Amino acid sequence: MGVYHGERGVQLIPKFEWTASESPDGGCSRSTLWIDVHPVHPWLLFSPDGQSLQVWNYEQGTRVASWLINEGYDILTAKFVVQKDWIVVRSFKSFFVYEILPGSGPGLRCVSVMEAPRGSYVHRLAVHLTLSYLLTSFEEVVVLWDWDRNWEKITFEGHSKMVNVVKFHPSDPRIFASASHDGTIKIWDIYRRCVIQTLEDPDIRWIYSLEFCGKPQKPFLISFHDSISCSGRDSLNLWVWDYRRGQRVAKLEGHNYTVKTAFFHPDLPYIFSASYGGEIRIWSDLNYQLVSSYACGLGEHFASVVACRHSTVLVFGGKGKFLLLDVSPRGGGAPVAAAPVATAGVLGGGEKREQENQTEARFSPVKRMRTTTTNAAMTTQPPPTTTTAPPPLAPATMDVINGSALGVRKRIEELENSSLRAHLEFAKRVEQEVAGVEFRCMTALEELRKEQQAKERMQAERVKQLEGEVKTMKAVMAAVVERLEHSKLTIQEPPTA
Repeated sequence: MGVYHGERGVQLIPKFEWTASESPDGGCSRSTLWIDVHPVHPWLLFSPDGQSLQVWNYEQGTRVASWLINEGYDILTAKFVVQKDWIVVRSFKSFFVYEILPGSGPGLRCVSVMEAPRGSYVHRLAVHLTLSYLLTSFEEVVVLWDWDRNWEKITFEGHSKMVNVVKFHPSDPRIFASASHDGTIKIWDIYRRCVIQTLEDPDIRWIYSLEFCGKPQKPFLISFHDSISCSGRDSLNLWVWDYRRGQRVAKLEGHNYTVKTAFFHPDLPYIFSASYGGEIRIWSDLNYQLVSSYACGLGEHFASVVACRHSTVLVFGGKGKFLLLDVSPRGGGAPVAAAPVATAGVLGGGEKREQENQTEARFSPVKRMRTTTTNAAMTTQPPPTTTTAPPPLAPATMDVINGSALGVRKRIEELENSSLRAHLEFAKRVEQEVAGVEFRCMTALEELRKEQQAKERMQAERVKQLEGEVKTMKAVMAAVVERLEHSKLTIQEPPTA
């Protein structure tokens, strides 16, 4: 299903493949699959035909739920809204928010519909990972929607041409980015509601995609755009930026076709880029050198690729088809999967699905170190004294011992997985609490600022009013003085004979 080129230190191993002809509904897809991945559960969301939605479990390779949407519009993309158990669907001129109803056969209920301004289109849509925000672009305007405030709409203006990319930062809840056909990338502060950085270059013409790096202490993003080269011919560029400094860090070259997407892996030290021809290139995010390349087999129908959070799985979407590939560790071993997440919740009808206990990739070096240390300790022990060897244990006894050891190892893995899940959940809660406190503080400051501005406006109006009254009083006094002077002159005139 795939072909490697170059080094084999990093491999993409096929795990699962689905085509529209394999759908239980028997439908044949005419749509390109734009995949969204749930940030907690091992779920994929996509529309196979532009008229329905499907959710798949990528660990088990099974379909979890499907819905037929009878709203009279074509589904372009769909995304999970984890905070509310919602799904948001983008069409050409509007976006629809659906609530996932609980039950053994979960349904959908439309809870909100937002229309594009007259004569405009909904070009892009993004969902915040922790806060109550949706992000959309209408022509050259970016709009932030807050569903906790009755869908309050906040407009961000600054681009001169159509905005075709909007992205929230995956780990910094305060900022998002927008890219436009005006050749600029703007970094925005949500709370201050202003641009904090603009990335631009004289040669950049159109920007097609961008993705933030979510790793700590790495203020980077990667963008793909076309530009006018020195010779005057079109040139396709994949650039890494330091968005805090506003500088280009690296330029990645080598694709034979137009790049469709590029992103920093959330956990592994790699950058992945994919072109229209289905070629996947893997780069080191330390020195930006090419590590490996892979042909995924989707060819010109390749549309999207997304990394599953806390996992080594990559999901590739094409026309009526998606496939899953595991990123193997260095050295070419079998792929190491992340800790399983039980698929409990409304999509599963409230019933937990038991997953196989797998060790998180970050724990595998620890295990190898433990094994190596144990073996070294065993080999450095002094040779035993010559004694009569004990009689061999019976097979039944050995089975009991082996079974007990296997049970202990399994229990250790379960505890490690449980500890990892608890750590991730705690980290997420802390992140949400911090973001919530920061948001409340910023909101309170914003309200105080507005209140102070209102008071200042009232004071300015009062001062203006008083100045007008003083001016009027001065005019009246001047008139009175003038009349008094006239009266004095009249009195001083001698009477006529």
